[in-house]
Amino acid sequence: MYHKLLSLGIAAGILIPNIVLAEQKVIQQGSSSATAIGNNNRVSSRVYQSVTQNQNANNNGYINRQEQISLQEGHSNATVVGDNNLINTKINQNSIQIQERNYRNRDNQRSQQNAVIHGEAIGDNNRIMNSTGQYNRQNKWGY
Repeated sequence: MYHKLLSLGIAAGILIPNIVLAEQKVIQQGSSSATAIGNNNRVSSRVYQSVTQNQNANNNGYINRQEQISLQEGHSNATVVGDNNLINTKINQNSIQIQERNYRNRDNQRSQQNAVIHGEAIGDNNRIMNSTGQYNRQNKWGY
């Protein structure tokens, strides 16, 4: 009896298609802070974030759901107190998601990028330079 049940279990595993969820999650949080007190200072606060995700679902008849999630959050803060100071804050975020699948497979891509920059100067003849760069690319290939 045991051998018959084992044989049926193996046969059912071969005949019933498998359902697989391939999931990729990347969460990045970056924070940078700089403070200067005095004169003729240069203050830099920078955050760089980059993520690349690749998925490929096989085409052998199985159902393979693909999900890619990318969350990037960057905070850059710089403060100077004094005269003739320069503040330079920068956040760069880069996200690339690539999926390849056959027509039976469901897929989902989500990318979220948040950037917060704060530059503050107290005094005379101070300069604040803030820049944010965000790049997101999502490719899906189906056959």
